[in-house]
Amino acid sequence: MEQGAAAAKTIAGELTPYPRLPWSWSDQHGVTIQVCGRPELATEHEVHGDPASRDASVVFRRRGKVVAVVAMNRPAEFRALRQLALAAMD
Repeated sequence: MEQGAAAAKTIAGELTPYPRLPWSWSDQHGVTIQVCGRPELATEHEVHGDPASRDASVVFRRRGKVVAVVAMNRPAEFRALRQLALAAMD
């Protein structure tokens, strides 16, 4: 979705860079799972919430910056953390 939007804006004359942060989401058995970034780059992580209750997120960091996020049923938190991961790419 983001790549298509960036391409359309660029074609229309508004140079729009494409954010190269990988991300995906899926609904599985009543759980919305959202993933972004590159967890393999992380040197530390922290868990928010309770994974057993299907209401949690894991934030992966490297040198204090968010490099990846995995969230279950936490869309607002995911969106905010995804923005931090995007900012860390700069």
